[in-house]
Amino acid sequence: MEGTRLIAVGGDYRPTATSRLTVAISDDAGRSWRAARQPPAEFVSAVCSVAWKQATAHKNSCFFVATGPTGSNLSDDGDAWRSLGPIGFHALTALPDQRVYAVGSAGRFGMLQFP
Repeated sequence: MEGTRLIAVGGDYRPTATSRLTVAISDDAGRSWRAARQPPAEFVSAVCSVAWKQATAHKNSCFFVATGPTGSNLSDDGDAWRSLGPIGFHALTALPDQRVYAVGSAGRFGMLQFP
């Protein structure tokens, strides 16, 4: 497990709240944690890692997708996050073929396919 990046997400779930800490990172199998440099500003309820199809072409072996009620985000390293848009979900799962499935309130269902 040494050298594996772990990502934990959360924050203040209240709709009107902005959270200072929404993503924490561990590079030592969870023995220590630090805040992400550029995390999403609002509550994040789920995160998943997605393996690159060609890991040798990228710095990291995977990238991360995170979501919460106010939107979804993408990160190459877990440290800097960028918005995928304002549609949020509550849970995610990633498949080996780089598809990410998401489910949310009111029966919302989504799928992302990465090339």
